[in-house]
Amino acid sequence: MKCESCKKREIEVEELAGEGQNSFRLCLPCHERLLNKALRPLEFFNLTAIHGHVYYLHDDFYDYDTGKATQPDIAVVEAEIFPFPKFEHIKSDLNRLIDFSFVHYFTDDFVINELQIFDKIEVLKRIKEKVGYNRAINYKAYEIAGNVIGRTAEEWIKKEWATRRENELQIFAESI
Repeated sequence: MKCESCKKREIEVEELAGEGQNSFRLCLPCHERLLNKALRPLEFFNLTAIHGHVYYLHDDFYDYDTGKATQPDIAVVEAEIFPFPKFEHIKSDLNRLIDFSFVHYFTDDFVINELQIFDKIEVLKRIKEKVGYNRAINYKAYEIAGNVIGRTAEEWIKKEWATRRENELQIFAESI
């Protein structure tokens, strides 16, 4: 399996992302950059699309619009070779567009509008896969379900509601 951050090297280490969350699965160089808040923009994008806005990927350490490390403990190397995806380049790729929406703390209307162009069943399938892999990002999936998929996601949202955790009431607001 490939590193969740660079998507090139093999996984060499797992780092706990937080209580109740999946571990980061990383190669050693990406692990070092994660711990030192020095991920390159694309690496930040890739990890945040999987793990959401957890401590290591917090907006105190990274700019959510550019993926730029704002408080690195070591030098960010070759950041220009690993740029943050631009909306114009990924808007026709459903998987990357969903990732884009998960990375940004607030999902802009232009992203919602672009997602609405895609087949609702395909969008639902993709966000269900993402939540199935890492439940910690369900808050973004429910937002997309409510704003993009609508009633097509009704049965899935009902199942998710039935298995909600005590602190998850508010994240269902848009989907309900």
